[in-house]
Amino acid sequence: MQYADESRKGNPRARFNRRNLVVDYEDLAALENVTFHVRNLTEVFAGMIWGKPIPLELPPELRPVLSDALHAVAETLRATDGDPHDSAPFDAAVAAVEAILHGMQELGAGATSLSPTAAIVIDLKRILVALRPGTERDSKGSPSTVV
Repeated sequence: MQYADESRKGNPRARFNRRNLVVDYEDLAALENVTFHVRNLTEVFAGMIWGKPIPLELPPELRPVLSDALHAVAETLRATDGDPHDSAPFDAAVAAVEAILHGMQELGAGATSLSPTAAIVIDLKRILVALRPGTERDSKGSPSTVV
């Protein structure tokens, strides 16, 4: 990023296409964090589907709310590219992740059967935390907090 900023100074086109490198760096760092948590999610799902590297099981009652949360977080990722001023997808994703927690409490199953779900919730929350600074920076209103 430093080299890009230095080279920008000698580029005449940079006068017409000004970029805020601090914002670009924050977006890149957020993307790196999201990528890390997506890899964690992939390992949990691999354990649920193929039993490798660790055999895991997801309670069937939680599958619909988990699906909704994954779709809501994906929509938040898409929205950061489209209209960054709209905090509605972020708020919907926070609510969908909270719905998983409520489902886990209602189910009251043992720790062994809920541990994959808890791992997924943690990764989804961390993805939302990584996306929150850009959402707050770009939005006019304040988005919901990630609990």
